[in-house]
Amino acid sequence: MFPSVLLSTAFSTIFIGILGTRYAMNQQQFWLPELFIPTIGLLLGITAGAMAVGLSTCLTKVGQQAEQIETYLSFGASRWEAGRAVAIEAIRLAMLPSINSMSVIGLITIPGAMTGQILGGAPIMNAVRYQQIVTFMVSATTSLGVLSVVFFCIHHMIDTKHRLRPERVHKYKANLFRDIKFLFVSVWKELFSKKDQERKRGPDENTPLINH
Repeated sequence: MFPSVLLSTAFSTIFIGILGTRYAMNQQQFWLPELFIPTIGLLLGITAGAMAVGLSTCLTKVGQQAEQIETYLSFGASRWEAGRAVAIEAIRLAMLPSINSMSVIGLITIPGAMTGQILGGAPIMNAVRYQQIVTFMVSATTSLGVLSVVFFCIHHMIDTKHRLRPERVHKYKANLFRDIKFLFVSVWKELFSKKDQERKRGPDENTPLINH
């Protein structure tokens, strides 16, 4: 799970950070440290909390609804059909703070970035536009990160043969090298299992057994 979460976090923050800084803020040199580092730091700080809530909720719900998920799988449901209720609940709880903050921002609460710019002497309209861009970037990054981490969680907990695998959740601390090794070993076994299945598969029905 650690490589999947790391990949989801890096992709969502860097992609939305580059897209928002380059096109929404209209900064040609978006890679400058004074522009890129604060933006990525802001997105990463808020997105990490939402992704943690989504992942924790997904793992908890899978453990609580294990019998229900196995029932769905036994009746022929795919991994996504069996884990749909868990994914919806995890995404809803993870996105709830962002949606609530967007519903009252600028009307009831005044964000800190906009307040700091106004107190610093910046024009009010520029401060409001900047805060709107930052708010939409945070919401986009949070939604993309939560969706990807919940997707990887369901994909990891239910294997390709549509079996629930709760033993894949380990209790020990995260270790980058061990998780990378586990990722390569899993890919290696998957490739060789497909090759073995192709070898053991019998001849095609349309292929004649005796060549004339």
